[in-house]
Amino acid sequence: SYSASRSYDIIGLVQAVKTTQGENFSFIDAINFILSVTGLDPKACQRLTHKKQYVWEDELSKYVRIKRGDNLLPVFDKKILDELPKIYPEEWIKEGIKVETMEKYGIEFYPRLQATTIPCYNKEGDLIGIRCRHWQPQEIENGKYRPLQLLNPKIIYAFPTNKVFYGINYNWAEIERTSHVILVEGEKSVLKADSWWHENSNVLALYGSNIGLKRVKELIKMGVNHVTLALDSDFENINDENYKEFENKMIKLAELF
Repeated sequence: SYSASRSYDIIGLVQAVKTTQGENFSFIDAINFILSVTGLDPKACQRLTHKKQYVWEDELSKYVRIKRGDNLLPVFDKKILDELPKIYPEEWIKEGIKVETMEKYGIEFYPRLQATTIPCYNKEGDLIGIRCRHWQPQEIENGKYRPLQLLNPKIIYAFPTNKVFYGINYNWAEIERTSHVILVEGEKSVLKADSWWHENSNVLALYGSNIGLKRVKELIKMGVNHVTLALDSDFENINDENYKEFENKMIKLAELF
């Protein structure tokens, strides 16, 4: 007998049971096992088809920006970007990020907090949030990267970083053209890639090391069939514990696709 705290389809259940028995069953292995146990003839199996259901939102897709199951993120007025000075961090320039790239991506400066501002846009080019890279030690203690907060008027340019991509407003066309995306963690990696490849960059940042099913589905809708995971790591060689931890995390992320 076999009991579990989660639900499986029949193929996933076979794979799970075989794993507990020390066997690594692939999808095809599980299917062949089921066929051998049940005696089913694979030629007699038919694909289950469903009658196409009419969804009125699909007819209006060219006119609306939200469909069932999606959340529309708030959009901010871009006027704030005209009020911030174009001052770029020397540290980033030394790391190889070109001034032209920072100007292109709207990198600016918030004098009150002496912080570099990094706007984030959606695929359509709407401003959905602004993050600050703080440089003052007393500000870094509260978090090196935080949403921009104005005092007058009191506005916080916060946004759900786990649901969006940084760089998609510029790089989605190249991603759709090549069906290939390179996923990185932070904005700086996107800026470096643009400094190297310009309009041929296919790099998007995740604001961390987790992808999530929502963003996986978004990439698939864009026609992506080749994903390169270029996330940060702490290992020094492939024999230490940090490497094994990093490798396991990459495998779990890859399984989302």
